[in-house]
Amino acid sequence: MIPSDFFTALSIDQTSVMARFGGSAALLERFLKKFPADPSWPSLCTALEQQDLPEVERAAHTLKGVAANFGFARLSQACADMVAAVRAGRPEDLPEAFGRAKEQYEAILAKIAQM
Repeated sequence: MIPSDFFTALSIDQTSVMARFGGSAALLERFLKKFPADPSWPSLCTALEQQDLPEVERAAHTLKGVAANFGFARLSQACADMVAAVRAGRPEDLPEAFGRAKEQYEAILAKIAQM
């Protein structure tokens, strides 16, 4: 069951997300429980550690889309900022954007764990 404060705690537009999942809280919950297994986050972390900028761009872009589908706007924006930093040749901007992404990712995982 999705916790009652799930949407507000993560600043999610509940109406949009529920519409995306056909109004089915059960379907949304089923997909949310799969989110922690998505390989985009570990790929992003590895790419950053290895300073593999093309892979940082790919993983951040993928995670941006996944996050947007769930209404995780803050995570999606942090990933978009990482993509923009790589594309603009500003790798020095990656640590700040990654820090915001990590904070959001961990908050999301904590809320999902409550289900």
